[in-house]
Amino acid sequence: MQNSTAFGSHPMVSLLSSCWELMGKFDTCALQHVYRERNVVADCIAQRSYSLDLGVCFLDMAPSWIGSSLVDDLLGVTRTRLVSVVSSCSVFLGVLHPPVHRKKKK
Repeated sequence: MQNSTAFGSHPMVSLLSSCWELMGKFDTCALQHVYRERNVVADCIAQRSYSLDLGVCFLDMAPSWIGSSLVDDLLGVTRTRLVSVVSSCSVFLGVLHPPVHRKKKK
């Protein structure tokens, strides 16, 4: 997503291009990867999207099936994630800590 020329033959090139165009309308825009364990609501919605028809779906309010996940995300509930440690080829059980909210500088 950081480089618009990398879209090339991606199967969702039109969606990525639209995102890039939207990002260009802001003075400042930064992207950061967030693991699903730190944003369970987005993961729930993404998983549910597989059962929907193609097209755009607008949610006017939080669906009931994300209720507890929404509360957990808002509270910054810590979840574990298995990650592979390449150097030793072992598995490490890591803990993701809640995000730190920083005040914006003016």
